[in-house]
Formats: sequence, structure tokens, C-alpha cells
Amino acid sequence: MASRAVRVAEPMVINEEMVRSCASSADYLPTSSERKEELRTQTELHKLEALACSFKNILQIQSLDGLDGLVKLQLDNNIIEKIENLDHLTNLTWLDLSFNNISKIEGLDKLVQLTDLSLFNNSISKLEGLDSLSSLNMLSVGKNNVSSLEDVMYLRKFRMLKMLTLSGNPIESDADYRNFVIANLSYSDWKSGGHLSYLDYRLVETSEVAAAREQFQDQLLELNDQEKSEAEAREREEERVKKCEMLKSYGIEGIDNLLADMISSNPEDEKMRLLPFWKEVHEEIKIEFRNSIEPFIETKAPLVKRKADEMERFRKVVEQKKSESVQQSIVLVNVFKKRLKRVAAKLDDEEAASSIVGKEVEDLRNSNRTLGNELCELQLQQKDKEDSMINEFEARYGEIIRIISDSNSGFFTTLREILSNFIKKVMEMAMEEIERVNTLVENAKARDKPEFDIDFGDISDDSASFLREKEMVLSSISASQDYFFERLDSKEDQIQTAERSAFASLMHELRLTCQEEDRRRTTEIVQAQEEFEEKIQVLEQTHTE
Repeated sequence: MASRAVRVAEPMVINEEMVRSCASSADYLPTSSERKEELRTQTELHKLEALACSFKNILQIQSLDGLDGLVKLQLDNNIIEKIENLDHLTNLTWLDLSFNNISKIEGLDKLVQLTDLSLFNNSISKLEGLDSLSSLNMLSVGKNNVSSLEDVMYLRKFRMLKMLTLSGNPIESDADYRNFVIANLSYSDWKSGGHLSYLDYRLVETSEVAAAREQFQDQLLELNDQEKSEAEAREREEERVKKCEMLKSYGIEGIDNLLADMISSNPEDEKMRLLPFWKEVHEEIKIEFRNSIEPFIETKAPLVKRKADEMERFRKVVEQKKSESVQQSIVLVNVFKKRLKRVAAKLDDEEAASSIVGKEVEDLRNSNRTLGNELCELQLQQKDKEDSMINEFEARYGEIIRIISDSNSGFFTTLREILSNFIKKVMEMAMEEIERVNTLVENAKARDKPEFDIDFGDISDDSASFLREKEMVLSSISASQDYFFERLDSKEDQIQTAERSAFASLMHELRLTCQEEDRRRTTEIVQAQEEFEEKIQVLEQTHTE
């Protein structure tokens, strides 16, 4: 059983002084005194890889901000009660929290690189809070308060776990403890090493695994079946999510469930289900919808790629033109800088006549104005080029949007035809069933047979009662038709509007970016001229004096 760490002095608070005094090496070899001194005095805190804060009477984990480089952290033999404030230490691979007062495993979700974790000698009663630690290789939870062998099943998900310590917990007193743990933490590849290597510091032999698995073979068979079903369910869910994301990227999110959503949300659905042939026609239209939707989805990938390719082509051309304009601007600026430098050198010559200062300065000012005009002209040309490229892109990209829109319209037209034929068939079959039921009723009346004694064959009493109300049946079918078409129209409008809106937003963003770039470059030209004017003034003042 666990023994609690007792406070014997005022709790210590983690601070920079403690962090530096506890700086250590990330390897498992003893750290020399010289290396310790170097770590404590010269290493920047964010570059520290290991801290050994053992026996410091620490009550709360805190003040570890900025230590993101840590890979090894020792907080053993303290009086810590809660695992907290570790989320930012995402590089940790080794964490020692043994000999503390921790009662719950928590606060480790972000430490996904953790391979070694020690919680030995705490007050933990339940194995939990480790779900994200898929790389866990060594886990020590010995000398705690774990009392149920079923807790061991939680560890089955950690397929990389090789060293486990549970000794000192109440579960150790169970006669089947060791075999239960070994059996349930072994997997289908156990013969080739798919099991624990060490349990409670003892080597786990393959023969021991075989014996343990034989003892619990019925439970393992059931467990394997359950895990297989869960794995298949997870795979289906992953496929579903993947497909949803794909359809969203294609701009047709939810199209694969359109029919199911339409039918399940139909206000008349309960009545429609009373039609004896409903299940049959429902299956038929599901197949027809699927046969139309799947090819439609396949047409989207090339169109989405065309959009991406067109966008990439546009960005490359724009960047190329920008680069050319920038290079031309640099050449002009450098020419002026060289002239400024030559004039300064000329005026620095003591033999230069003071009478030339005014002329040289005026020429520099004229050159600066000329430079500004030339840079503005370059910028104007660049702006015209970008506007032209945006317009060209809009036309080319817009053509792809038109193709997509036409494809969407054609697809929904096909669905409407399928739905029209479906409703027509439902109406015809309903009329046949109505006539059949009414004929049976009329024949029963002719023989003075009570209605409750009529044999409607494969039609349920509820369905028969519904079919006897002809107007209600026809009204329900008609209302369903209106609802289905309304949903189709709404979905088409949603998809088409989203595509057009995305296109409009893209073009607005491109033009806005172009305008902002133009303003930025114009500002840079003005600032450059002002800076050159300041240098000219300094030159003028220096040589005038």
C-alpha cells in the first residue's frame, strides 16, 4: 500500500534559482560537477533538457514556463498532490513523480512523447488519464491503491508498453494477479514479442505468456472479438470523417446523406411508412440516388485540382512580376546611392571650391525627384500588370466555377427526375393497394363479415386503416413530394451560393491585397525619398558651414 509523503517543513516554491540549481543532463550517466556548473550558470533556461528537482519539499507543480526544451523531469520525493501545469512541456520523454501525494492521474494529455513515467508510491486508486501517451514504454504505478484487476484492462491500449510495475497495490494479493496481467497485456503477436517484457522487475518469459493466455483463453477470445469489432467501428468512423472532409473540400458537404436526411425529416414519414410497399421502393430510390451521387462526386476531384492549379499559376506569375519590378527599383535606388556617395566624397575634398556645393546639392535634389518619379512609374506599371493578371485570373477561374455550376445543375436535375419517377410509382402502387383493401372490405360487407375479421394478407391492420382513407394517403404522398423537392431546391441553392460566394470572396481578397500592396510600396517610395532628402540636407549643412 502507498505511504503518503509528509510535510516536514514549509513547502518550497519552484523558481528560477531552484531551476538552475536542479539543472541536469538528459542522459542517464552521472553528471560531472563541471558539467553541472556549466548547466546552472551558462545554459539558457529554454535550452535546458533535464531537471532533477528531487527531495525539494515541492507542494505544487508551477513556474516551469519557458522550459519547453525539457525532455527529462524528476519531481520525485516531494509532497505534490496534483499533476498540473505540464501541458507546455511537449518534448518530455521521461517523467518521475514517484513518492508524492498524488491521488489521480491527470494533466498528462499533451505529453504525447512520454515513454517513461513513474508514479510509484502515491495514492492513486484508478488507472486513467494516460490515453494520449501512445508511446509509453515504461510505467511504474507500484505502491498505490489500485484495488481492481479490471483496472489493468485500461493498459491494454498501450501496445508499446514493455515494463510495468504494479507491485505494492491491493490487486497484488489476488492469486491470479500476475497471470491476469500477463495474459491481458499480451496480443495476437505475443509469440514474436507482443507482450510485456518485465512485470514488477521480473522478466516475462514466452512460456509464462503461453500459460497465462491458456488460463484466460475464454476471456481473451471474447476480448479479441470485442476489440476487432471496435477496430472495425473506428475504421468506419475514420472513413466517414475522411469522406465528410473530402465532400466539404469539394463544396458538396452532406450530399451523400441527402436522401436519408430528406426522408427521415419528412413530416409525413410516419404515414409513408404505413404503405406496405414503402420499404421496397425506398431501397430502390436509395440505389438510384447512390448511382447518381457517386459518379457526381468523382467529377469533383479534377475540378478542385483545376482550381488549385489555376490559383498556383496565378500566384507564381504575380510573384515573378513583383520580383522583376523590385529588381528594377533596386537598380534605380543603387544608382542614386552611388551618385550620393560620389558627391559626398567630392565635397569632402578640402580643395573643392565651396561654390560647387550649391550646384551639386541641387543636382542631387533633382536626381532624388527623378528617382521618385521613376519609382512611381514602375509602381504604376506593376499595379496595371497586377490588375490585368487579376482580371485574367478571374476569367479563367470563373470559367471553372461555371463548369462546376453547370455540373451541379445537371446533377440536381437528374435527382429531380429520379424523385419524380419515385413519387409517380408510389402514387400508382398506393392506388393499387387502396383498391385492393377497399375490395376486401366491400366483399366482407357483402358477406356480412365483421371488419375486424377481414384478412388483409400481408398488409398490417394499421396500414389497412391508412389505405382506407384514400384522400389522406394521396395528400400524404403529395405533401411528401412537395417537401422532397423543396429540400432538393434548398440543397442546390446552398451549394451554388456557397461556390459563388467563395469565388466572390477570393476575388475581393485578391484585389484588396493588390491595393494594400500598392499603398505599401507607394509609402516606401515616399519614405525613401524623405530619407535621401535628409542625407542631402546633412551634406548641404556640413559643407556650407
